[in-house]
Amino acid sequence: MTARPLIAVHGFMYDPADKGGSNDPAPFFDYMAGISGCEVIGFAWYSAPFGLRIARPFHSVYQTARAWLTSWLTGHLHPYRLAWDLASKAAADLVVKVQNTPGVVDLVAHSLGSRVVLLAMLALPKGKVGRVVIFNGAELARNARAYAPRLDATVLNLAVQGDRVLQHLGANFSGDGDGWCIGTVGLQQRRPTWRDVFLDDKRVESVAKVRRGWTVRGVAPNDFLDHDASYRFPGNADLVRAFLAGDNLDDLAAAW
Repeated sequence: MTARPLIAVHGFMYDPADKGGSNDPAPFFDYMAGISGCEVIGFAWYSAPFGLRIARPFHSVYQTARAWLTSWLTGHLHPYRLAWDLASKAAADLVVKVQNTPGVVDLVAHSLGSRVVLLAMLALPKGKVGRVVIFNGAELARNARAYAPRLDATVLNLAVQGDRVLQHLGANFSGDGDGWCIGTVGLQQRRPTWRDVFLDDKRVESVAKVRRGWTVRGVAPNDFLDHDASYRFPGNADLVRAFLAGDNLDDLAAAW
């Protein structure tokens, strides 16, 4: 298991100031620690939370109103478009955090956090980032292909072909126009430092089970809008931990 620091980056709909609330990123960081088996350093950024929470109805209405109002006042059509652009600023802040962390670091991200991480890596010196794990990445594949030649860290992109949230939200409402997300289609290009592993692909499930003894899963059964079983499902931990320890997972990676 790697002894390097692991910095985790959340995605859309979180607010670092919402301590103990429904949009608090702390539980996400706990999940990242659990699946990676590592001590996690959380990187929290404001990513436009909204949506009614029955347990905290008044607060969630306030959060939603704030997200929409901030979007409109800054010239954004909706909160996701706002969060997409805020990811660029968050990337600059992540660069500072990584540079202030001694030694080589690993990174892990979910959803829109993938955009933060990939943009940050473009500005970091070579050799500063060792390994990167992306769950259900919302960055557009065409953007990632443009970044990929400049990335020296080894990236594990855990994609889920059946992720309808990315298919209908991430693919259609980003700040860079329509396009497929890396979290559903992968990079669609062979790169020596990039691994696409499709967690809901039958071949991957079979090879993982037969050759490795692992049970992997991409989406939660009967959950039409599942977007986070990839890191919540305990069976995927073996795969993530093996990669962080140096296994390139060549037997599971897609061959473009």
